[in-house]
Amino acid sequence: MVMFVAAMGSASCSRPSAPEFASDEDHFLFGSIGAEDRTGVPYWIWLVLPRIFPEHLPAPGGYAALGIPWREGNEMPIGFTKVTAGYPRVGINCAMCHTVVEMRASAPPKVTAIRTVPRSSGGPSPVQRYLAFLFACASDPRFTSSRILAEIATQHELSMLERWRYRFFVIPQTRRRLRDLAKTGGLLNGTVNWVDHDFAAWSTDVAGLKRAQDYLK
Repeated sequence: MVMFVAAMGSASCSRPSAPEFASDEDHFLFGSIGAEDRTGVPYWIWLVLPRIFPEHLPAPGGYAALGIPWREGNEMPIGFTKVTAGYPRVGINCAMCHTVVEMRASAPPKVTAIRTVPRSSGGPSPVQRYLAFLFACASDPRFTSSRILAEIATQHELSMLERWRYRFFVIPQTRRRLRDLAKTGGLLNGTVNWVDHDFAAWSTDVAGLKRAQDYLK
């Protein structure tokens, strides 16, 4: 039993391992700023949420329906990070808001970093749309270990130990943390101004955050 509990807990205690990006642009678009700890979602859960809960998205198309673009050749959407700390986790970074994407018919999307984010005309920001989707999923009674593991199995084969971790630790903890985060006042109703919000409050990687901020200067 002691070994079992230790195995469950090791997923959240391992030292984070984030990919290194040679260019400042790629780090800005896909590099971690340490937000995976507070607002991150385990990668395999993140991957299957749109498949299980498409009705919580504004339109078909997975995360792209939230207005989140992909750049061809990259695993993650722009503004999303993937870090392994016991298990792979997905977070967000500055590029979620500080980019303008121009869709072109005969060429890849043109991505431009912007220092000052234009104020919204009343609609939710990309961060708000993304968080609203996560919160709706976490409040759905179908957010269960059995349902999520069944969908993960169609995409990836977890080891026996990983399945136990996800069933008894990772999935229940993810749901609790998302539901707790949803109680944070102002995240979705406009009280928190995401345009001017200090991302340092959500970051645990000072060096990664500074590199992203320096790119915007």
